[in-house]
Amino acid sequence: MTKIMKIKKINNKNIITSLIAMVILFSTKLYAEPNEAILTLEVDPEQCVSIVQGDDCYVDVKISWLSKKSHDYCLFTSQQSKPLQCWNNLAQGQLTKEFVSNENITFYLKRNPSKKIVAEEVLEMAWVYKNNGRSHASWRMF
Repeated sequence: MTKIMKIKKINNKNIITSLIAMVILFSTKLYAEPNEAILTLEVDPEQCVSIVQGDDCYVDVKISWLSKKSHDYCLFTSQQSKPLQCWNNLAQGQLTKEFVSNENITFYLKRNPSKKIVAEEVLEMAWVYKNNGRSHASWRMF
């Protein structure tokens, strides 16, 4: 009976390990073709929080990517058309930069020279208080 329980524990560990691997793999939107290297793109933190909806949010973001093969890549954002940084003939890269925004920022990793998007990740904006359109300085009778 002990051997049976050990086998079940090993199978449960394998299942959990497989599930974790699947979550990590599918957490990044991938655009890779079958003959192209698989990429992961991570943005940390994943969320920027400001006090009131619509206010600018200031955040230092660490962006890192990893590929199975070395190529030329450039990192872009939805905020500007110029690349934030480019890497030549590398299989991984990292960038830390401060961003100021009041709307979500999408990060794109493009492969040169084709400029084809190979990975995408979003820095989401969040607020402590949502702007509901009413003035906070309203008169009250009682």
